[in-house]
Amino acid sequence: MTTGGRSDFRWSSKLIDYKEITKDPVTCAWGTFCPCVLFGRNVNRITDGQTSFMKACLTEIVMGGCLCWCCCLPFYAAQFREQLRKKQNLPMDPYSDVHSHMFCHPCALCQEERQLQAAESIPMNAPTKPNPDRHPEETQKHLEELKKTMHDTENKPAETQKMTRNHSH
Repeated sequence: MTTGGRSDFRWSSKLIDYKEITKDPVTCAWGTFCPCVLFGRNVNRITDGQTSFMKACLTEIVMGGCLCWCCCLPFYAAQFREQLRKKQNLPMDPYSDVHSHMFCHPCALCQEERQLQAAESIPMNAPTKPNPDRHPEETQKHLEELKKTMHDTENKPAETQKMTRNHSH
């Protein structure tokens, strides 16, 4: 949902968020000391499992993710950040996807991880109001009819089997 060129949704944290270091030191440690693991996790979740953790992790290592993340890696990582942004309708903020990974690859990975965690923790809302098209009495009748239909369907195969056995003897 965009209005006037601005997204209605925001990232759950900033690209460089010092408060998150104390709130989530584990993610920050993975992003800082072993970004290939965090990258593999993120990519696997962003692509809904289409890109395996191992493939993403090894690709990040080969592209120099653990040592030098300012050459080819930002261009590879940016495509997954873009997918995440499109899925969750997030702005390209504060930098483009490529520049976020070029400027600070570990920071971008941590921000993406926090965003994925936030999205995964949103509870699904169940209906809290009764169906306005049907009164409670009608709902009760409808449920009773469904139960009867299910009961009849469950008993039919058993009756058919009994009749088949009786005719064969």
